[in-house]
Amino acid sequence: MSLEMVATISILASIVILQYSESKMPFNPEWKPLWKDWKNDGLYLFIVQTVLPKILMWFLILFCIRFFGSMNPLNLNIWPSHLPLFVQAILVTFGSDLLRYWLHRLSHTIPFLWRFHAVHHSVEKLYWMNTSRFHPVEKAMQFLFDVVPFFLLGTPPEALALHLVWYGVNGFFQHSNIDLKYGWLNYIVSSTELHRWHHARDAKVSNNNYGNNIILWDLLFGSYFNPQNRTVSAIGLINRNYPKEFVSQMTAPLIRDLDKKDVIQFILENACINFIMKINVSLLNVTFFRKFRKHTLHCEQIQRDVLKQIVKRNACTEFGVKHNFQNAITYEDFRENIPITDYEYLRTYIEQQAANKGSKELTNDAILMFNQTSGSTAQPKYIPVTKQTMKTLKISQKINLCVQYKNVPNGFKGKILGIVSPAIESMSADQIPIGSASGLFYKNMPGLVKRKYVVPHSVFEIKDYHAKYYVILLLALQHKDITYIGTANPTTLLKLFEILNNNKTDLLSDLKNKTISVSEMLSEKIQEQIKNELKPTSKRIAELETIFSSTSSVSFAGIWPFVSLVTTWTGGSCGVSLNSVLQLLPTNTVVMDPGYLASEIRGSITINPKNQGGIFTFQSNFFEFVERNDWENGIQNFILLHKLKVSTEYYVFVTTPSGLYRYNMNDIILVKGYYNTCPIISFIQKGNGICNITGEKLYEGQILQALDQMKLNLYYVQVLANEESALYECYLELADVSTPSDKYIADELDNLISLQNIEYSEKRKSNRLKQIEVRFLQKGTYDNIKKMSIAKGQNESQFKMVSLQYKNKFPFNLSQFIK
Repeated sequence: MSLEMVATISILASIVILQYSESKMPFNPEWKPLWKDWKNDGLYLFIVQTVLPKILMWFLILFCIRFFGSMNPLNLNIWPSHLPLFVQAILVTFGSDLLRYWLHRLSHTIPFLWRFHAVHHSVEKLYWMNTSRFHPVEKAMQFLFDVVPFFLLGTPPEALALHLVWYGVNGFFQHSNIDLKYGWLNYIVSSTELHRWHHARDAKVSNNNYGNNIILWDLLFGSYFNPQNRTVSAIGLINRNYPKEFVSQMTAPLIRDLDKKDVIQFILENACINFIMKINVSLLNVTFFRKFRKHTLHCEQIQRDVLKQIVKRNACTEFGVKHNFQNAITYEDFRENIPITDYEYLRTYIEQQAANKGSKELTNDAILMFNQTSGSTAQPKYIPVTKQTMKTLKISQKINLCVQYKNVPNGFKGKILGIVSPAIESMSADQIPIGSASGLFYKNMPGLVKRKYVVPHSVFEIKDYHAKYYVILLLALQHKDITYIGTANPTTLLKLFEILNNNKTDLLSDLKNKTISVSEMLSEKIQEQIKNELKPTSKRIAELETIFSSTSSVSFAGIWPFVSLVTTWTGGSCGVSLNSVLQLLPTNTVVMDPGYLASEIRGSITINPKNQGGIFTFQSNFFEFVERNDWENGIQNFILLHKLKVSTEYYVFVTTPSGLYRYNMNDIILVKGYYNTCPIISFIQKGNGICNITGEKLYEGQILQALDQMKLNLYYVQVLANEESALYECYLELADVSTPSDKYIADELDNLISLQNIEYSEKRKSNRLKQIEVRFLQKGTYDNIKKMSIAKGQNESQFKMVSLQYKNKFPFNLSQFIK
């Protein structure tokens, strides 16, 4: 009988004995392998332990013959071939175990080697077959210590074969789930009892008992560990989410610290995109951010240059001719020639340029599209977007990317969940697209960048709000590796959280079956696009099943544990809802404000996530300011950007390439400090007469107009924006007792405001903004408030209440006057 046959019979016999013993006298009944364990470890047994050694041996022989012309290149003739074969096998075992001992020990102490050896320690149950679980790279290193030295020394193949049989059989027993007691043999062989401690989850315990076949070297080098009267409590790695499948374990060593914490899995495509992105950001740093930083040293001059460019470019427009742009040589000329404007002042110019293609009423550039927002009247505002607008927005985006990447590079490692408005929502009467510039950028992203985003643009075109957010969630839930979430308003994330927890069963079912529960709300085209995007892995579905069943309220931290960066508004009323959002995110998530943004302008770029301070887009737009107290008291003392004072609040007036000249944004900003000569600012709130809870920008005039349409006989009205509850409280003092119910008034008021204010209507449909609550006040409430105001020092002749205010800024408690 050949030696190979003897080896095969020995291995097979030991497998039969081990399998039977594990079933009859298991050390831990919970370690019984599942089919997926057999499958996975079977691949290791065949590929790594059977095929790979033969390939390595073939290469070793080929190498020796090719370069040395002999299978015994050293020709040392020092191996004691005259000794009995059994004795030679013992010598090989002692020598091999000494070399393997140090390889094994170094694999636990050198981080690079440990990454490969961690694959072997990923087992969370011991049974005979998972002794074969070694990464091919580590197996190749073992081959260098197990076989190569003895091959070069001229050791007979038979001696090597006997050693390898012993190595294989003992390895099976080491990993076996059999309740064996070795007694004094624990001081001779590397036994099952000793090896269990080596697989302990506690590194202080597992960094012992390195012996492969014998335990001699552990005894000599002080790494022997065999405590009495206790057993191993847990085995495996600290990270319980370490990859378990054969294929994913092949790339696991490429990921640092994967054994200790759950990190994003290595995917070649994603790694390539990230590498390209890193190069791109480096180039943007050189070409755009460095220039931006240099310009902050000369803020005053840059602003004057920007004003000159805008004025010169639009001097021949109807607006420019009327306001004498041609002679506006200095800022002082510009200020003298042009009054403070608002949208109603510019509306006619915009409408005429839109109606007459090629005309230049307001801007020298043609209007490419409109950003739509609500106005102070029932008519919406259509903010022009020109070629020059898009150019400046692109520059701002690139600088913003550099800042975000520098502050939170981990935010770009995985997938991105971005939520924007559609690029085009409708067409104007003059057939000019009405939509969102940010949506247009999203839609036209390069294909390579799009692959990082989890939601295609078409989803944002879904009209039904519940269906839209449901589909966003459905597509995003497929991906555990989301690291960046971007949405303008944090209330959007609270809405996603609400839909997630109210629809867990449907979402899980749709992922399993690749269906869409809200399909009746979608066009066939969008349904097809979404189904093409639905590619959840069985592993991800299993993860979600566990998460959904383990808690009644699923957080974003649970489903997206790697989120590192969230960009959303943090100022004004958004700060209230942001506090709720933060509780749903992973602990170390960094929130960065996208900056001072409005339909009219991208006003700033956030440079400091710690205080959300940003720098105005001073390279593209011209800014003027009036101190808050001055403006609210009728004093128009205008100040330029470089002269703003720290810790002071200002109203903002902008001149932009899109045709807004000295435009009153009715926004209040706070100066937090300086970056070179540029002030660092943050948005505080809308000015008097406007409130904004979720992006609706509700005007005082809209409320008063709606109440007027209802023909109510009112004595006093006060509407308070309750940011915490995301609703408006309408307090009414009625002059006539015969009035409709509070519910009727609330319903009608809600409907009438929705007809006037597009954004209010959208936020109400999506339920991000709750319905108005109406409360009736006692007779005499207005008079009492007036008396208290006068007592506080307000001039009686100038007394006037602003009918729309923020509740937390309102100086009186109206609850004491409720009927």
